[in-house]
Amino acid sequence: MGVYVFHYYNGNDFGSPWFMTHHEGKFRPQYWAIREAFTGQKPINNVPVIETFELPNAETKSETWVPVTLKAFDVENDSLSFSFYYNQRTGSRKRRSQINPLHFRGTVANGFEIQLPKEHGAIKVYVNVTDSYNNVGIASNSILVLDVLAKNKKNIGARTTLPFYVYQDGEDAPYHPTGFMGNYKALSVDVHNKEEVQSGTSSIKISYTDDRNWYGIGFVDPKNDWGDIAGGYEIIGAQTFSFWAKASTNMIANIGFGLIGKDKPYPDSTKNSMEVKLSTKWKKYTINVKKLDLSCIRSGLVLFSNSISTPHDIYIDNVVFE
Repeated sequence: MGVYVFHYYNGNDFGSPWFMTHHEGKFRPQYWAIREAFTGQKPINNVPVIETFELPNAETKSETWVPVTLKAFDVENDSLSFSFYYNQRTGSRKRRSQINPLHFRGTVANGFEIQLPKEHGAIKVYVNVTDSYNNVGIASNSILVLDVLAKNKKNIGARTTLPFYVYQDGEDAPYHPTGFMGNYKALSVDVHNKEEVQSGTSSIKISYTDDRNWYGIGFVDPKNDWGDIAGGYEIIGAQTFSFWAKASTNMIANIGFGLIGKDKPYPDSTKNSMEVKLSTKWKKYTINVKKLDLSCIRSGLVLFSNSISTPHDIYIDNVVFE
């Protein structure tokens, strides 16, 4: 009576291995301990035990393969799978919380090697040992990484994997529609619009209710920031930026990404957009981004347009770097 477990939760970021009862949907020791405390029942299946996890005690260049000393076992002799990740407490708030996968090779019998990421400074490396019951044992250690290019980076965005959706059904969106510009009092944005959807369950609806002036909206990270706080995403390897769009009437808009200039402490690493002639039918538009610097995109979607002498709506869906 009166007891509340604050960390009965599933996570996949920096705090998850330490505090949560579940990590990436897998059982942690905390789960079985809490279950036993409340029911008196022993664990149905034990979490794999990691006896030893060691890394070289020396500063090593990024992308180098380094050996891992690892000893682990399972009480029930379940089959085990292994994976490696890292975290670095630099850059934006989201980036500091990320646990990113590492390339690795080898076997538990012959030993593992991990490839150090293109980072500079101390990183925390995690090994995840998962059994066939979906328990995961996690151990960590640290290593110093040397990378001259990464050392000189000031604006470091959160890591991403491709395809990277700026918008897809409005769920867990990485950017926030808080960059209102121009005649913003006549502007509204609904990221859960159900009226006109290209695919999935929802789309972005941008409504303008005035019959004069211009307006703009930027989807930014972090929200309500104009380049004074570290944020954004590193979208390395993307070849294209694409989106679907339509409007309530024929009109013209300028749509793309990148908004914050070099006059700010934390700008977009690049900007690009295209003028599109919107109609009442959905159409896909694509920008080639192969040669652009996507190391830190603070503004994942930006739109500018003008009054067409009548109120109107613009719909956008499935915005993606890939």
